[in-house]
Amino acid sequence: MSWMEYLLIFIGISVEAFAIMQIEGAMIAKVVKRALFIACAVVMSIQLVFFFGGYEICSVLAEHDFLSDRVKDGSIVASFVFIFLGIRMVYKSFKKDHMEERRKEIKVREYAKAIVVSNFYTFFAGCACGLLDTNAVFALGAIIVISIVVVVGGVYTGYRFGLESKTRAFYLGAVVLWIAGLDLIVRNVLGVMV
Repeated sequence: MSWMEYLLIFIGISVEAFAIMQIEGAMIAKVVKRALFIACAVVMSIQLVFFFGGYEICSVLAEHDFLSDRVKDGSIVASFVFIFLGIRMVYKSFKKDHMEERRKEIKVREYAKAIVVSNFYTFFAGCACGLLDTNAVFALGAIIVISIVVVVGGVYTGYRFGLESKTRAFYLGAVVLWIAGLDLIVRNVLGVMV
């Protein structure tokens, strides 16, 4: 996989965390740096656990001849996972979220539950990357950096602008995942070098 495919995948799977943090940002009266730091650590940890859990399981399966052609079959499975995740994001863009009145700071328990639920899909993305034998070190670095950007960006976007851009974020995430899936099919299954 190319570094561009990695980035597309990690940005795509992080969009839901952005939307969750945007909701949190829209409900707080003031951004507290300590709470923001804790939010970054929690989101990053959850994403790493789910991604690498899926990655390890499918990587071991692929090493034991689970797939006849790891690159081709893995690309097909990964493409279907990314296309499904994109469809789910479009569906979530239509869903209306319940908004509470403003509160003083970010509630860790509230967003942590939502992040855990949304990261079941990160587990499947990790499975797809494990089938493709992606670079685990690059994945680790990308998830750490993108998690921090997503949390800080989501909280400040929600704090400043409310929830207006949440729908666009889901559409962007869907398109990014679809491009990553299409790129895998074109490059690894059809053999076209782009």
